Amino acid sequence: FEDGIESTNLVIKPDVIPNKNKTLATRFQEIRSMELKDNIYGFPSNATAYTVTGDLTGDNNNLDTHLNKNIEWGAVAYLTYSKYGRCNNGVCSEIYPNNSGISTGNSYKDSYTGRSSGVNSKIENSIYGSYSYDDYIVNENNVKTSKATGKGVGASTTGNIYGIYDMSGGLWDTIMTGIKGQDITKTGFTTYPNKKYYDEYSSGTTYNDVASYKRGKLGDATKEVIKTPNTKYGSWYQDESTLVFSSNQIIYRGDSGGGITEKVETNLGIFCFAAGTGESNAFHADRSTLVIYQ
Repeated sequence: FEDGIESTNLVIKPDVIPNKNKTLATRFQEIRSMELKDNIYGFPSNATAYTVTGDLTGDNNNLDTHLNKNIEWGAVAYLTYSKYGRCNNGVCSEIYPNNSGISTGNSYKDSYTGRSSGVNSKIENSIYGSYSYDDYIVNENNVKTSKATGKGVGASTTGNIYGIYDMSGGLWDTIMTGIKGQDITKTGFTTYPNKKYYDEYSSGTTYNDVASYKRGKLGDATKEVIKTPNTKYGSWYQDESTLVFSSNQIIYRGDSGGGITEKVETNLGIFCFAAGTGESNAFHADRSTLVIYQ
């Protein structure tokens, strides 16, 4: 699930409000601090502090928590688009989007993790989302009611309850990226962290044509998914696709269902990506990655 907030703690669980209104630097630091000594997550650690680069003082464990990188999102996206995910005998389907948090008029409601619209490739207007990850219908009072088999788990990357959720719709997931030599002050960083914690892209003057996608990386689910040149909506499933450029050097994935005023949003999805600044924003969330070394 997208990272959420519960009693001021960063949590990864369904049916909670996503971690929003944070700069890229704050998100990165919060997730790195999950690995500190006496953390609430059960990770064994003697680390007492972390530096601005993300390195831990006293770290001697075999794990690493960090803000999701684009190459890591790409790995999940490609597994989803395979026999290990949502493909059966060569026929593949897009995940159901999280449709919670839709604005109605001038009113905005918080989105929730692990919710689903129950349909493919578009968002149907709902405040709290139509279904929860465990296939329960969610009414407009944010209360789970009866079961609706397959509607909630349809938002999973595997099509069952055990997959990864919130990779389409919900809030834009902030990805740890950057462009070499660009000003990073809007992200909250004074200097970029250890190179292993972000994907670096070359700069360019365009962002949604053939030339721009050549700046993508093999495995990051950007350059390989472009089908139609010179269009913002040219990736698989016609998801939105805008690569980083000039000062918009941070990548966001999945598309934000929360806060849109349209009844139907058609260009969101697991292969969707767009560029931004890394500033604090109510429609931006994040996703934690846990790496365990053998």
